[in-house]
Amino acid sequence: MPTGPVLDGLAAALQLTGPEHAYLHRLAARGDRPAPPPAEPPAVPAATLALLDTLDAAPAFVTGPTFDLLAWNRPAALLLAGPEQRPPHERNLLWQVFCCPYRDRSPGNTAAERSIGADLVASLRAHHADRPRDPDLLALVHGLSAASPAFATLWDHHRAARPGPGRLHIRHPELDTPVLDYTVLPLPEEGRHVFAFLAPPDSPTRRAFAAAKAGQAAQAAQAGHGAAA
Repeated sequence: MPTGPVLDGLAAALQLTGPEHAYLHRLAARGDRPAPPPAEPPAVPAATLALLDTLDAAPAFVTGPTFDLLAWNRPAALLLAGPEQRPPHERNLLWQVFCCPYRDRSPGNTAAERSIGADLVASLRAHHADRPRDPDLLALVHGLSAASPAFATLWDHHRAARPGPGRLHIRHPELDTPVLDYTVLPLPEEGRHVFAFLAPPDSPTRRAFAAAKAGQAAQAAQAGHGAAA
């Protein structure tokens, strides 16, 4: 196995970023050791769910290490076109970006640089360094590569990075905004993040998100009234 100084020299010669440098060291450290069995993912804490619920006009959702959608608020359900109605493999942000039926209408999401797709793949690659033989992770990569040439190309770039803020290009019948800025907040649980999307102030899109949240509140109030009766 290459020593630390050798890896540092290689990283400097290749002009790797900080996350890519760390990724190189983790790959070398793992060697041929098998990946530990995946632990049962903990439930999304109540405090995180409450945070999502307080965002009235901002779609927000929680993702796990492989970008499965673990929880979301009502505006996010509108943005993602009802993830609660999808089969499990489609409740994944990578699937949304690379494999949903409308992906070809938003090529900016899968550009080689400075796109949500490129950032997600780089983050997945960094996670892969810790679990290079995880069968579930390998199956996800294989499935996405077979379904999306754009994903396969980005995966072969071997870029590693943490997820960060960016822009999402959208084509949605109920939203008039072609691009939404988003931010990413790390959570205490390993590999989990909150993605929050920001519609322009006073825009029809923001009002649509707020209306979705208000509709959810009205349904909850009606259900509570019915239970009390």
